[in-house]
Amino acid sequence: MPVTQEQLADFHRYASQRLANGGAESLQALLNDWMQARAFEQSVADIHQSRQQYEAGEALPVDEAIAEVRDKLGW
Repeated sequence: MPVTQEQLADFHRYASQRLANGGAESLQALLNDWMQARAFEQSVADIHQSRQQYEAGEALPVDEAIAEVRDKLGW
């Protein structure tokens, strides 16, 4: 997937902040840390969205969702 200008700007902000607060051992480590931080933020956002959908009655309770997947897989 091609890099977007928004991703580059986000990495620049992250890297600048890290460097101002003590830096990183290497550019690769800084990039890895940024990618992990973004993955964590996305996971948190996904959890919040799932909770909102559940509270709005738009999602199955976990046990029902698992049962549905098991039925589809024939388990």
